[in-house]
Amino acid sequence: MINNELIFVIDGTYLMHKMAFVMHKNRTLYGELYNGMMYHYNRISNLYPFKGIILVSDKGTTWRKGIYPDYKGKRIKNEEIDWDFVKETYKQFKETLQEQPRVKIFEKDGLEGDDWISKIVKNNKSKSVNTLIYSNDSDIQQLIECTNNCITFMVNENLGKEVVFLPENYKEFIYALKSQISNRSIFEESFDDNLVDFLDNLDVTKTVVEVDKNKALFTKLVKGDKGDNIPSIIKVKDRGIGDSGADKLWDIYLNEYGFLDLKTDAWMDNVVDLVCDYKKVPFETYNKQVLENLKLNYKLIKL
Repeated sequence: MINNELIFVIDGTYLMHKMAFVMHKNRTLYGELYNGMMYHYNRISNLYPFKGIILVSDKGTTWRKGIYPDYKGKRIKNEEIDWDFVKETYKQFKETLQEQPRVKIFEKDGLEGDDWISKIVKNNKSKSVNTLIYSNDSDIQQLIECTNNCITFMVNENLGKEVVFLPENYKEFIYALKSQISNRSIFEESFDDNLVDFLDNLDVTKTVVEVDKNKALFTKLVKGDKGDNIPSIIKVKDRGIGDSGADKLWDIYLNEYGFLDLKTDAWMDNVVDLVCDYKKVPFETYNKQVLENLKLNYKLIKL
């Protein structure tokens, strides 16, 4: 049976940066940042009668720096923004949220927001609880999926438009939920109607992007992540694997092996073989380095 509970997980670091840049651009940073954070939080937290709300944040130096010192090494901080003020305001914002009974705040030295999101999603799935994530971190797409009992999906804003990232089979999940509602007893109390209406209206009120979580993970592993300064697993004459190349490799991989099975290390050997063939380089020369790069990217990217 599909659970009707929906937990809302907010990437607080994303919210903080988003509001800081908006307020700085509008020259209202000092006068309106706290109010802007609260207004935005109230707007998104009222999207649905959530069972609970969890705010997660980056804190301290991420553990990823320990295995890859250049992680996020090319990010340039906007020095025009008073980040000390922003962080102090965000601290006040969190203190206000802590007073709300249904809100929990998770942060710990060394962990990023997506580490917390991964832990929360896996815990919710084990209890068949649905999760909506507010974040713009593309790594989160590897967590987006439907099971027989629950759904995990993500929402954010891009260029002023609200975008929702849903599993490719989300319509089947909605159909199953509707069937569950139609078969229940008239004496049975449930909030399923709210959940199905909410999911049903997403493609009306927001731009929908359908996500294959395995493709999202695979393509990022082979091409790397420029935003986090994680390189492609192979470079030939300073050219790595880009978006289109990663998509082609995913199609080739599916054609050759049917699905991505992460339970054994065989998939890594298969990827190395395909990448060397795709880039038309001698396997004997490149395979060890490509495999080493793939293992590193997996540690950095897999949630």
